Amino acid sequence: MTRLALVAIAVASCSSDKQVAIDASQLHDTASPHDAMVDARHIDAAPIVPDAATDVVTIACPSGVVPTVTVIQVGPPQNDTYAYSPMVTTIAVGGIVKFETTGIHDVSPDGATACTGCIRDPGLDVRFNLTECKQFNVAAKYGFACSVHNFKGSVVVQ
Repeated sequence: MTRLALVAIAVASCSSDKQVAIDASQLHDTASPHDAMVDARHIDAAPIVPDAATDVVTIACPSGVVPTVTVIQVGPPQNDTYAYSPMVTTIAVGGIVKFETTGIHDVSPDGATACTGCIRDPGLDVRFNLTECKQFNVAAKYGFACSVHNFKGSVVVQ
């Protein structure tokens, strides 16, 4: 219980992008070396923020028609089988794609496992139950996947 209280105090006093070091000697005798480090980034569920420049950026969804990626069920309900629709979206450089996720499906950046030659861009991240528009500013094939069910999709920018 003392260990839990120390971890809670240490985590509460730091911002969400800091790692908290705790003196292991203050913990119970059963503490492992892993108990001395807490990564506070995983405590709150904030969206992924890219650390580096990204070719894919979130923008306000424009009025009018833009390619839209949604999730569909592709088999009987008992099979729990889903897919992005469309699975591949092709646009020009600077083009926009609208992503509509549900409460149980998201869009997470994925690279080579999504398609041959696909790259993983951290800007291609849409959390659960959201509608977001992404602008693709560099020609490439961008892969993405549902982090829960692991079905895949891609955007081809020409």
